[in-house]
Amino acid sequence: MATKTYDLISRTEIISPVYSIDLGPIPQTYSQLLVRVLFSTTNLDNNLYLKVGFNNDTTTEVTQVYSRAQSNSVTESTETTTDGSIVTQARANFPIPAFADFKLYDYSDTSSNKHGTYTFGFDVSSGDAETGYGGFHWKNDNAITSMQLDSTSGVDRFSYGTVISIYGIEA
Repeated sequence: MATKTYDLISRTEIISPVYSIDLGPIPQTYSQLLVRVLFSTTNLDNNLYLKVGFNNDTTTEVTQVYSRAQSNSVTESTETTTDGSIVTQARANFPIPAFADFKLYDYSDTSSNKHGTYTFGFDVSSGDAETGYGGFHWKNDNAITSMQLDSTSGVDRFSYGTVISIYGIEA
């Protein structure tokens, strides 16, 4: 059997600062998705924490468990939100970019809740990097047809050069 690989579905590059990014419609012909976000912010005074939502949902409960490592410490956390979003610990601080990769499994299945994993990394300051890994459970049976990327503060903007790529594995 041939090994299945990720096919590029779409690539979006931000050419002027924006507060949020809508991705969709997302084709329903893949068994799983990889969403890669390379981002930075225009705000000199604040960090842009990446917030991810699905289908413009603002009411579904999402539980996430993640670990993050910085310098010589590792922390683990469990969080639950009720606004349908994942608040990652990935953050950009001008002019230093960050990344986050999300894997969405069975995202088009309408008979079960959705789940996935994510990794993230960024430079905190002066070469002190932070990385992490998490899993999430979006307690909704709807197929994921769109994603929304936002800042937790609502005032930070994604800057020029932010790139979002969506890849899929054929079903």
